[in-house]
Amino acid sequence: MFEKKSRYDQITKQSLDDMAAFLSWYFDCDRCPAKKENCADDCSFCMDAITEWLKQDGQL
Repeated sequence: MFEKKSRYDQITKQSLDDMAAFLSWYFDCDRCPAKKENCADDCSFCMDAITEWLKQDGQL
């Protein structure tokens, strides 16, 4: 049998890249904390920007 894991457990066990992909799915450009001046509505760009944002110190 498989051990059941809460959503919180699953989210917090993700790698940095997986977390960036997960967050990019839920953020839209208007409320993205990683938004940059030259952002485009492109998933790969979003994941790169979110990965860099996750690595930085700061408030959530």
